[in-house]
Amino acid sequence: MKTAPFAKLLAPLLGLALLAGCNKSEDPAKPAAASPATSYLETIKARDKLIVGVFTDKPPFGFVDESGRYVGFDTDIGRRFAKDLLGDETRSSSSPSSLPAASRSCRATRST
Repeated sequence: MKTAPFAKLLAPLLGLALLAGCNKSEDPAKPAAASPATSYLETIKARDKLIVGVFTDKPPFGFVDESGRYVGFDTDIGRRFAKDLLGDETRSSSSPSSLPAASRSCRATRST
């Protein structure tokens, strides 16, 4: 039986690769990157308020009603998260998102 020259080279290389994986280093593996001092959840709970970015021009997701309040799906979800996280849905605050302006500028650059 005749073997190709690369097969004679391949077998030792494969064996070496398997043995290299079994090497036990005396140095412990580096620990994972340190997590931030506080998580977003801890920050929200410490602030005792959930700030929600909402659309102001995309009904029914987010828009401004006749009385000037932010309403829509975004604010409803924000209130629900506030209730689940903080125990009170009134502890959410809506803030207009800058995404509507960004999406308009993207459309403008795409059309040119």
